[in-house]
Amino acid sequence: MVVFIDTNVFIAYANVRDGQHKKAVNLMERIMSLEYGAPVTSDYVFDEAVTVALARSNDKDMAITLGNHILASMRMLKMNAVVFVRAWRRFKTAHEKMSFTDCTNLAFLEIIKDKRIATFDKEFDDVSGVEVIT
Repeated sequence: MVVFIDTNVFIAYANVRDGQHKKAVNLMERIMSLEYGAPVTSDYVFDEAVTVALARSNDKDMAITLGNHILASMRMLKMNAVVFVRAWRRFKTAHEKMSFTDCTNLAFLEIIKDKRIATFDKEFDDVSGVEVIT
């Protein structure tokens, strides 16, 4: 049993000026207590999180701190051809307006046969078989 953590949770957690910072801190505390299972994310989410953290804050130290936190506190799933093909297929055919990275999140969930994702993205609310944790 795992919970996949999406980029926006990391961004809100790291940035005290984010409108969802307090919510993200509370959510991350629950996740790190293993309330939803072991926390996991992906190398694509890691890339997106540290890049967006730097771009929004212009604070490289904050982005590095976030990256170090992710690396030290959870398993990181790695992109491979199977995940990429599934994500690309979904991206091309899905009715939802999801980013390609969000489609990779769903592909990872399918492959690891789990359904929980910690995210603030509303697009996930309507995805069949996915349990959104907020």
